[in-house]
Amino acid sequence: MVGSEVAARLQGTCSQAGVNFEVEPGVVSVRPFGVYTIRAVDDGNVATIWAAGWHTHIDEVDQAVACFMWLLTPFYRVVEEWGETSLIRAWTERYDEHGWEQIGDELCSAGSWLKSRLFKRALKRRIYYQAALTGPPSDIKKISPNIKLDDAGMPPGSYIGIREETLGN
Repeated sequence: MVGSEVAARLQGTCSQAGVNFEVEPGVVSVRPFGVYTIRAVDDGNVATIWAAGWHTHIDEVDQAVACFMWLLTPFYRVVEEWGETSLIRAWTERYDEHGWEQIGDELCSAGSWLKSRLFKRALKRRIYYQAALTGPPSDIKKISPNIKLDDAGMPPGSYIGIREETLGN
């Protein structure tokens, strides 16, 4: 089963990286700086990777482990858009030489998305900034040779935590 293999590999990978993690039956979790939780859940033939309000299903062990570990670096973050009280949509962004760019699928809460399109737009954007528990799984300069980093080797303007922005209507 893909999910159980991912859970086993992540325990070893997190230990080697010096990352504190929690294990429950079928779940490996990391809570970077108490900001939000990143989880890998054993869903049988897939692993579901969760970070804040975003998630994805991955059916290959190496890809699932890489996704989880990249979420522990300063080069990935989760972005959510909220209405008054409900999540409308969420996605992940990656930092490279072009700056922050959305990657992968955008997840929408069906009811909230429909209501927001018919009646109201998103009111705020919540950005879950970098976990920064590890560096990238490989040399970031090899992946993105022209990347601009600050003196600490982080994307400019980086910080740990959640930033909320009010969106114009």
